[in-house]
Amino acid sequence: MADNRQFSVEQRAEIERIALRDKVKRQYQRMINDPRRPAIAIDPAIDRWNFVRQNAYQYFKATPKTSLAGFMMGIVVPVTLIVLITRSKMTEFNKVQFGEIERPRNYLSY
Repeated sequence: MADNRQFSVEQRAEIERIALRDKVKRQYQRMINDPRRPAIAIDPAIDRWNFVRQNAYQYFKATPKTSLAGFMMGIVVPVTLIVLITRSKMTEFNKVQFGEIERPRNYLSY
């Protein structure tokens, strides 16, 4: 940095990330525009994305937010679906029993 200004830790980290991003971008542009390059130019952003995707479970941390999301998707959604479907079936069954509607034809049996 050419300035003598004082930066906070977050500002310095952001400046370093921008510098690294620019460096990777210049390196990729040089690689793409090289006339003697190999047949395939590998994008470093895709490499980073693949690394993160393959190693997601190694770096996962259970936090209250992820625990709540897991509970909602694993317990609440299936239980809600079961209750709604059961209630719908029981309502239809009661209407058939009291003669409000006819029993629907079962097309699977003769």
